[in-house]
Amino acid sequence: EAEVEFDLLSFLPVIVAVGGTALFSENRTEFREPVAVAVDASDRIYVTDGRSGSTGLVYRLNDIFGLGHIEYDGSLGAEFGEPRGIAFDASGRIYVVDSLGDSVVRFDEMNGLNQTSLSLSTNLRGITVNSGGQIHVARWSAQDLFRADDISGSGQVTYDSAGGLNNVWDVTLDSSDRIYVLDQSTSSGRLFRFDDMTGSNQVSYSGGSVSFAEPNAVWVDSSGKIYVADGDNS
Repeated sequence: EAEVEFDLLSFLPVIVAVGGTALFSENRTEFREPVAVAVDASDRIYVTDGRSGSTGLVYRLNDIFGLGHIEYDGSLGAEFGEPRGIAFDASGRIYVVDSLGDSVVRFDEMNGLNQTSLSLSTNLRGITVNSGGQIHVARWSAQDLFRADDISGSGQVTYDSAGGLNNVWDVTLDSSDRIYVLDQSTSSGRLFRFDDMTGSNQVSYSGGSVSFAEPNAVWVDSSGKIYVADGDNS
């Protein structure tokens, strides 16, 4: 006698059993504190979840209905404490900022293959990787944008308050590798754009007629349109 239990949202089998013996079981942990979302070159969806009080998780889904749900907790290295930003390099490797673990973690697959990490200062937030493989990290406590040439930490440079950055929350790049940084100040927020880590051609935007309050995520699409998520506005 075969028994199949289906997920009511995705209509995918969660447990398959024959004669009471489980042949397949897919463990799915619900989101608790989802922080960041990213989409890879194959259009798979990745979500980081800080899961206060528990080991943090990174999820991968094939679509918005949860098809192909996979989770990874960082356990091939140090388990994730509070995973936040997530990004990919040109080879498809996965980079996760662990704010509680004070590190950037890189791995090849969702099973943690070839996991390695770079230790940094506390309160790390967003991350992005440019076309040359350089890693950019938004560092909230350090009040700067950090860049390294690779996961070993070579070629480190920072850009900070001299350029007007204060509470640096997220970072992304456009197709020309121009840098976009979201900054949260005590009263409002600003989006900065500059060409390189010296701040060349820096401009900023605070939200127009409705000012940013607590902007916490930024993304630029392939046509150059900019999207900002604001966590405290109405």
